[in-house]
Amino acid sequence: AGYGIAADSLKYNDLKVMSGQKIPMDGKWVLILADEPLLNDSTSLLPTANKKVSVWSRNFFAKMTAMIQAGKPAGVLVISDLSPRQKLGIRQMAAQTLTQFDRIGTVVLKPVNSSSLLPPTYVVSSQFADAILKNTGYTSVSLQQAINKNLKPIVMDIKDVEVIAKGERFDELKTENVLGYIEGSDPVLKNEVIVVSAHYDHLGKNTSLNGDQIYNGAADDGSGTAAVLAMAQAFMNAKNAGQGPKRSILFFNTSGEEKGILGSRFYTVDQPVIPLERTIVNINMDGVGGFDLKHPTQSKNYTYLVSSPILSTSLVEINSAMSKLINDGLEITPNAFPSDHINFANQLIPYLYYSSGLTEHYHKVSDEPQTIDYEHLARVTRLVFATTWTIANKPNLNLPDRTKFKINGYICPPCNLPCDNIHFDKPGVCPVCQMALTPNIVP
Repeated sequence: AGYGIAADSLKYNDLKVMSGQKIPMDGKWVLILADEPLLNDSTSLLPTANKKVSVWSRNFFAKMTAMIQAGKPAGVLVISDLSPRQKLGIRQMAAQTLTQFDRIGTVVLKPVNSSSLLPPTYVVSSQFADAILKNTGYTSVSLQQAINKNLKPIVMDIKDVEVIAKGERFDELKTENVLGYIEGSDPVLKNEVIVVSAHYDHLGKNTSLNGDQIYNGAADDGSGTAAVLAMAQAFMNAKNAGQGPKRSILFFNTSGEEKGILGSRFYTVDQPVIPLERTIVNINMDGVGGFDLKHPTQSKNYTYLVSSPILSTSLVEINSAMSKLINDGLEITPNAFPSDHINFANQLIPYLYYSSGLTEHYHKVSDEPQTIDYEHLARVTRLVFATTWTIANKPNLNLPDRTKFKINGYICPPCNLPCDNIHFDKPGVCPVCQMALTPNIVP
């Protein structure tokens, strides 16, 4: 399938040519070249902006999106060692993969919320590809050269070639959610429960790196975990002083968030300690200790806030009122990021999600304690505490009757990939960009 690109805007579309030649993709293995037609590692031969490489090289999931929309391939083979962007040979790439097997972030956990849309995908050598292309009159090099010269797709249905893939599952990893419960003081309102959450897992280590190999996850999400513990202590001190919250609060530090919000899904789907009909609100924090260099106003005193415009309007109003009362000058910036609150939203539970967004240290070994602005972390945590305190004690929260709402499929949070436009029937992880799908809530 050429490069596996579907870009009419760039006047290059392998998949459209396949369709026009009535070459089906369903149930077949698809062989493609990596990236796009390139002059060198930074210059595209396609009519891109300033001749820079396009999303078809920068993000492989753009190709996966196009393919699963065009058909259901049995698998995908990517010829990677011919791309000017690939500096490693296939043996080096394989060796590097092997060194990462002990890294938690690379191990495939039991896919409790996986989607079947994403086909198995392998990087292969040009030598391997040449064996497949043997009877076509092309080698992988001559195929690439012919496409690059004319910028016209070359696609074909290769006969009498069988691909067999074998995989071995790793032993399952076991981990734990950590829960703490404070019963409310009001004889009636104590039956309503607020869940305050953050995730304590991160990415483990990467032994292929030189020097520091450990992903500490200080901002993501040590900051949220610390905030949960600080709030739990404050609420318990209040209770011991006879001023405890009227509603009950469950403090919930989750595991498995980085592998697909697994811990919160296990809680909300498999084993809710508190019945979900009693759970009225989720307050979630994921990364509240850093700064997003791409913040719209370049603010250094802000928090992103994610909520449901249908379920959580009154909660947003409470947060705004508390922000004015505290007068910390925090800029409240609406946004959309996936995290553990998604699993509460899947149960139609109203939520507020606080985050610093994608910081410069996001998912890097440099996400360490010294990179956190602790004054900023404290300001955000005070706002979350004040909001939670008000929710826990306000007699009437004006929350909607969630039994009157339904979920009409699931969508991917905005990620600027073609999967933004895909509608899914079931919850889980987007098979394209790997972000947690959000429910499309309708009256």
